[in-house]
Amino acid sequence: MDAILADDFVLVTGRGNVYTKADLLKEARNKTIVYEFQKDSAQTVRLWGNTAVVTALLKEKGTISGKPFEKRLWFSDTYVRTPIGWRYVFGQASLPLPEWKTGRLGWARLTSYTRRRTGPGDRIRRKR
Repeated sequence: MDAILADDFVLVTGRGNVYTKADLLKEARNKTIVYEFQKDSAQTVRLWGNTAVVTALLKEKGTISGKPFEKRLWFSDTYVRTPIGWRYVFGQASLPLPEWKTGRLGWARLTSYTRRRTGPGDRIRRKR
């Protein structure tokens, strides 16, 4: 993590919490959060020169200070190409999404986004 995170890295969560590189490294060392898994889907990568933005739907499960959690959320991560390689400079996460119900309605909600190719800066747009 230390190698990929920029020194001035910032992560903003949907609840308004702000984390720095030092905060994330401390959490990792202390094993405050232990992930059973993190899986992303509906991922898009947009590239503009030396900047890349990754957006995806994330499902994660694990424990925070021993307390179990499981959630889905949207995130966007911004990377910048530097002379020493790509650095993760900024992340933003949504609030946890409502629990998905099995069946047609839940699946429809999960797949109601489609990728539209527009060239540099491809976007995800909601189906109409």
